[in-house]
Amino acid sequence: GLIVYMATFPTTHNGNLIPLSVGLTAWMFKKKGLYTYIFIGSLTLLIYHTLRLGTWLWLWPLPFLFSFASGALIISLEGLFVLTLRDLLDSADAARKKALEAEKRIEAAYEQQLQLNQIKDQFLISMNHELRTPLTELHAYLELLYERHDLLNSNMRTRYITHAFQASQELQQLTYNVLDAMQAEGQDKTLMAEAFTLANHVDDIVKHLNTDKVQNYTIQTTIPTHLKVFANAQAVHQILRNLLSNVFKYAPPQTRILIDAAETITPETHREYICISIQDEGPGIPPDEISLLFQQFVRLQRDVSGPIRGTGLGLYICRKLVEAMGGSIWIESDGTPGHGSRFRFTLPTATTDHQILTPHSYS
Repeated sequence: GLIVYMATFPTTHNGNLIPLSVGLTAWMFKKKGLYTYIFIGSLTLLIYHTLRLGTWLWLWPLPFLFSFASGALIISLEGLFVLTLRDLLDSADAARKKALEAEKRIEAAYEQQLQLNQIKDQFLISMNHELRTPLTELHAYLELLYERHDLLNSNMRTRYITHAFQASQELQQLTYNVLDAMQAEGQDKTLMAEAFTLANHVDDIVKHLNTDKVQNYTIQTTIPTHLKVFANAQAVHQILRNLLSNVFKYAPPQTRILIDAAETITPETHREYICISIQDEGPGIPPDEISLLFQQFVRLQRDVSGPIRGTGLGLYICRKLVEAMGGSIWIESDGTPGHGSRFRFTLPTATTDHQILTPHSYS
């Protein structure tokens, strides 16, 4: 605009091109563009007219000086007016975008609340079912013992007491799972760790498993005796018991359960870990549901209305415990019946920098 103005003034052009270029500059480039244009344009035209008239600004003819000054003022006001319109439009666009984002957040919060309500309802229904079964069984056997104690022989009394004890253990485990899940979500305390031999710990857990469960399966452990982990022994005990309990629910009797461990190095951190694996020969897990299993109250679709009971908290607790010790946990399965599933989790070795465990919280 300045070049055309200087090339044609005053023969064929009297400055009408300047307001157009000022308006476009203000609209496209906003404040910086407008102020730059006004500064450069005013300085350029001052120099141009000074050279053209052959005299300094204060010696210009009064009508020309007035025309130049009024034109510059009007053009500046025009630029400011266009700039104001652009700012108002941008503000309206920004407000509209914020409103849309707020609406999306409200919709997301509403959907999340619906999901939470569904999870809560499902949890209450599941817990009602889970607690009622062992409670009913416990009450029934105790009632039989109370009312017919003198009519029962020693073998029957022992059998009823055994069933009542197993029901009470199941009820106790369900209660502990709920409390553990609540505590894991709270992240209140620090999980203390120590170095211990993994093989001895696993052997001790297997020896103290329910005798009925152990007799129905072939449990094979392949863990080198030199492997030592730096972890919380009680947490590892709970993880292994939860995982084995999950295997006992789904794996058919008279099948193998393989427990092994080996050293590994993670490619991301290049730290040494021990990877512990539990392999069964059960029905497997559909690949599209694997990523959901470590969340709260999540169960497989086939189990929601099936005969196998569960609260959907065991694997969630395992994940929280493993992560609190600086490890990770995952499942490998192709979902093919008979191929089973492999639960794997990592724990730091006894030679790993132990300081990485202290910031993690859980008890």
